Amino acid sequence: MTKNQLISLITLFILTLSGLGTWFYLIHHDTSGHFYLAAHDGTAQISLGSFSLGTAPITDYLLPIGTYQLHITTDYYTFTHDVTLNAAAATVVDWWISDQLATSHGVIYEALALPYQAQEVIIETSPTQALVTIDGQKTYSGYSPLRQASLSTGDHQAVIELPGYQTLTLPFSIHDNYQTHLFVQLAQDQTISQ
Repeated sequence: MTKNQLISLITLFILTLSGLGTWFYLIHHDTSGHFYLAAHDGTAQISLGSFSLGTAPITDYLLPIGTYQLHITTDYYTFTHDVTLNAAAATVVDWWISDQLATSHGVIYEALALPYQAQEVIIETSPTQALVTIDGQKTYSGYSPLRQASLSTGDHQAVIELPGYQTLTLPFSIHDNYQTHLFVQLAQDQTISQ
């Protein structure tokens, strides 16, 4: 991931969390979920279930809460994954397009209000069993899928490594009384000779 791509990802997530004013903290009984999607290095048609959302980028699309099958369709492939839209939260997808699915990668950010005083992050990857290191500390390391409930609120960084795949540095935020769920589609490393 380049520095500009990282800045783009951070900006998108911060805009999602802060761009809607106080939605993240105050709207707890909303029946709609917010959906955002950014596509880099190409164009893609986006749909969620039976809803055709058009061409990326998608900014603040409101849909009823629930689980949908996300389809990112490019000139080369269609990526499909389930996403959940939760009340009073945003689902953000940041996707990098290449000419084949194996070398494309992306992150799906989902937030879920917790019914108790806590915060946590869940990091899943495809493929699984990637080494995840949070904030450079072994205390917060493990293999995906990784659940970490002892992080403080605020901004954090995960480094995700798996032999044969590009290493990804991923910024994310932890908020009081929310679960942050990250799904990461890793891209195969094309610099490895075959």
